[in-house]
Amino acid sequence: MPLDNEKPEESGGVWIFVSHSNRDIVSIRAVRNELEALGHFPLLFFLRCLDDEEEISDLIKREIEAREFFLLCDSPHARAASWVQREIAYIKSLNRVFETVDLEAPLTDQLRAIHRLSRRATLFLSYHTGDVALVDPIQQRLARAQYRIWRYEDEMETTSDLGVAMEHGIQACLQNGFFLLFITPRSNDSPWIRAEWELALRIVEGHADHRIVPILLGNVQADDIPSALKQVPHVDLRALSDDEAAQTLIRHLRAL
Repeated sequence: MPLDNEKPEESGGVWIFVSHSNRDIVSIRAVRNELEALGHFPLLFFLRCLDDEEEISDLIKREIEAREFFLLCDSPHARAASWVQREIAYIKSLNRVFETVDLEAPLTDQLRAIHRLSRRATLFLSYHTGDVALVDPIQQRLARAQYRIWRYEDEMETTSDLGVAMEHGIQACLQNGFFLLFITPRSNDSPWIRAEWELALRIVEGHADHRIVPILLGNVQADDIPSALKQVPHVDLRALSDDEAAQTLIRHLRAL
């Protein structure tokens, strides 16, 4: 199992705790392989010391508390294991992001559940460079909350065209996550930011669904939300501290 000090987040993935029965090891391999193919880092524990009479170990509890994203693997073995059921109940009690995959379902259904979880962990941040002092503290907290945040630098490794990098990044994030638009007076005056959110709208076929998240920040009014996005639920962070803003945004993302 990789260790946190190897900093896997630098390569774009997030840690995903996989709750499962040890008796499902063959089925779990396909789950693990798909998570890794998506660039994530599955955490799986195969511990002989756990049995049906034992509570969740302190180690497992601490590991659960340290994670934000969970894949719950359902099967007859998992339902029969009381320690797996206690593990699942504990995960759900923490109000973290999770998806359930039925190991008896067709592989296509399992993959859909895995991809849903991946989408909920991936973010594209659209903001004016002049607003970096406002956005960066929130971005840092999102990263600490283990979200995968798209960066222009990642796309620039394969192209020298900034416009192409932007298009690739927005397409990838809308297919695999959320587009966060930080609305400020500077961003509203920026043709580049407008090009980003207009591209995002085109990618979702003109329907600004939950994958596009307008965010009010700084000295801006609710009326300043672009008309094409006014019907989309927005997040108001204007009067909040950095910690409060990040937690408010994370709660919104968890509910989507």
